[in-house]
Amino acid sequence: MGREAKIVFLSLLTILLYGFIILLEKGFLVLPFPLFDSIVFIVGIRFLFWAEDRKTRVVLGLFLSAILFAIASKPFMLEIFINGQDLEIFIASIWPDVFKLIQLLLLIVFFGALIRPKKMPEWLSFCLLLALLIASQMPMITFLTYLPFSVLVIYLYLRKAMLPIYYLFILKASFDLLEGVMMLFSTY
Repeated sequence: MGREAKIVFLSLLTILLYGFIILLEKGFLVLPFPLFDSIVFIVGIRFLFWAEDRKTRVVLGLFLSAILFAIASKPFMLEIFINGQDLEIFIASIWPDVFKLIQLLLLIVFFGALIRPKKMPEWLSFCLLLALLIASQMPMITFLTYLPFSVLVIYLYLRKAMLPIYYLFILKASFDLLEGVMMLFSTY
């Protein structure tokens, strides 16, 4: 197991251990899903330091920029830096939506830089992935929010081009799926 796989495994294990401890203490499972993007960002910074070539750094830079805008659009994380009244004014403003739009644009560029479609099947996969990403932003079908990175990981696995940085995308996909499961169980 390489260093990239180890850090992803330890991140997932830490989150699951946290949830298990809460389960033993309180009797119900709760994972710290508002912190998932922050954990992915911190692990991604480590991956950025480990990256050796320029293309990998560009792809990771785009991904981390998108994650940073995702963090900035969440009120939970902003509560750390902004007091109550200013946070309400910020949430009522257009800025969270602007941050989400910038995140979406960065993710589109990130997918293009990662996949770099050349042949027709790659273009088709890229377009389907972008359609899923854009559809996940629509309020009517928000359950799709948890799928784009899982589909990306499956696509990269089927291409048989597993690079060490793909473990970061596996971490993001795992966190998205865990968050989706937590949301599903909290509603029912």
